[in-house]
Amino acid sequence: MSDEKPKTKGQKAVGILLNTLAYAFFAVCIVALFLSVTAKKDSDGAVNLWGRQLRVVVSDSMAKCDETDVGGYDIKDIPIRSMLLIALVPENEAEAEEWYAGLKVGDVLTFRYVYVRQETITHRITEITPKETGGYIIKLEGDNKASD
Repeated sequence: MSDEKPKTKGQKAVGILLNTLAYAFFAVCIVALFLSVTAKKDSDGAVNLWGRQLRVVVSDSMAKCDETDVGGYDIKDIPIRSMLLIALVPENEAEAEEWYAGLKVGDVLTFRYVYVRQETITHRITEITPKETGGYIIKLEGDNKASD
């Protein structure tokens, strides 16, 4: 005979919950491992998943700053080392035109910039000007005015 007391319903429920969380954690780990091994990578090493790009923010240009009012925007702060899942511009020309037409001041874009070397930058749209010949001129700035 055993001296163990029978478990209460609450103890059984907690045990089931902990087991479920452990299995879910291991399932997420296996899926993450599978995705990291099989995901397509961009020319600069960014992972492409389901039409989106996974990137890590490497500068503080979009970090919270008292000098910039971001109260009216959905995205208020993107600290350094944040992980972003970015929607890509569609490859189809008509869909890309519609995508660009849907942009508005305050949206955040990630783009490749080449000056001295190629960099990938994430900044906020501050101005959109339609061009007479078609397309747009989009002005972008980082939120953190104290940043380089």
